[in-house]
Amino acid sequence: MPIVVQNDVIGVVGITGDPEQLVYIAPLVKVTTELLTEQALRAKEEAREKRRLERFLLTWVGLTTESDQTADLINEAHALGINLNQQYQLILINTTILIHQPVDPNSYKIRLNPDELVIITRQPAVCQSWLALAQKQQYIVGISTAQSLLGIALAQARQVVDYNRLTRSTDPNYRLEIAHIQRLLAAKVDVSDYRQRLIEVNHQPAGHELIATLKMYIELNGNMQQTANQLHIHRNTLHYRLSQIKTKIGLDPKVYHELVMLYIALIDYQLN
Repeated sequence: MPIVVQNDVIGVVGITGDPEQLVYIAPLVKVTTELLTEQALRAKEEAREKRRLERFLLTWVGLTTESDQTADLINEAHALGINLNQQYQLILINTTILIHQPVDPNSYKIRLNPDELVIITRQPAVCQSWLALAQKQQYIVGISTAQSLLGIALAQARQVVDYNRLTRSTDPNYRLEIAHIQRLLAAKVDVSDYRQRLIEVNHQPAGHELIATLKMYIELNGNMQQTANQLHIHRNTLHYRLSQIKTKIGLDPKVYHELVMLYIALIDYQLN
């Protein structure tokens, strides 16, 4: 009996036995063989397409400049139905656990490293869905801004993950504050003495209150009234706390260049 798959004869099956019984058995054998063969071929083709997409995604998340978009890469993107000129958000989930949840159409999932799962999407609902799933499991998450160059998006998401791991922040979104902090730390300003004084202050009575005040004062750009309002204290109380910070740490929060040093010391303190 010829075995026909996708309109091509791919082989022949011979059956021996009683001809009267084979009249009923042979068609079943033929159909079963053809179905199993078609299923195996489909599985092989799906696996091939999956590997093809994974290879493309690994290249895509490495793009940091327009010149990285070669003609071959653009053609491959077109064949896969991906528009490299569109902007995507990249969600980086820090976990070694396998997550079998499928992604929506026109969104993509790939594991870059044993502890890095990446989702690429243009749909806010997909971002929120994966964020909710990751936060439920208490995974650290970083979400980039929308980018057409995914290498930049990946770098942003990694910075968020690193920052959140060290500071225990739960905000998954990339923001300029993180970029500023990265640049400040890269400058390698020596604030070890001030960091040690912050540690000592934190172990003193009301020390935690002083550090919380300093953080809020910095976050609100040194605005006295807004800081007092946010902390639900009188301005005179805020003045007193800032003077205590100056006395105990040796830097005056009301002097701009000393506030910058305090900011770097506070970052170093939080990270260490």
